[in-house]
Amino acid sequence: MLNCAQVIATGKIGLLANDGDWTRPFQAVDRDSVDWNVVLQQINGVSDEITAIMKTPCFKDEQIARQIFDWKMEKKGANLRSHPSLAKKPEETNQDYTQRVADAMLASYSPSFWRAEDTCRSGLLREKMARALVAAAEYRADKGNWPNTLQDLVSAYLPQVPVEMFSATGTEPIRYQRTDQGILLRARGPKLSDTPLDITEGTGPDAGAEGP
Repeated sequence: MLNCAQVIATGKIGLLANDGDWTRPFQAVDRDSVDWNVVLQQINGVSDEITAIMKTPCFKDEQIARQIFDWKMEKKGANLRSHPSLAKKPEETNQDYTQRVADAMLASYSPSFWRAEDTCRSGLLREKMARALVAAAEYRADKGNWPNTLQDLVSAYLPQVPVEMFSATGTEPIRYQRTDQGILLRARGPKLSDTPLDITEGTGPDAGAEGP
């Protein structure tokens, strides 16, 4: 976002031609009437706010903070949709115009603020689940059967049972099942939905009850 502000401020908006239709209103920006230091300061402030939200220990609390943040960005987006032109109005002061351009930039980027974090967390969760599956396979190679629960793998095969980072508390253990085909690890995905991230491993005649 800081790079885009610099591109717009220097009149090189053509560099954003492949970034989609959202860049079109910024072609009309009166660059000389905008206090770009104020714009950059507001972008930095929002970035700090996002970082603080991402550091919230409890995922449920983080989701609440996200919703409040997204509500504020949606208000900015509604203003942009009702007044899509970013050309300066004759009666508009430079201060008001600067704020309108800053709000437009923040509103345009708001849909993608959380995507990188969710992708990163999902990747880390899948890695932990994959490591647990490898540990369960090592257990089966040694014992001749799949473990009854993931707790059976601690500490010889795993340092601890992986937790569902997308659960309400962020401390719930990932779910483990033994089936006729092998084993299944399951964890919730982002947004506290019931849509799981599923990873399966193992085939064979073992059958057993669902673990905790």
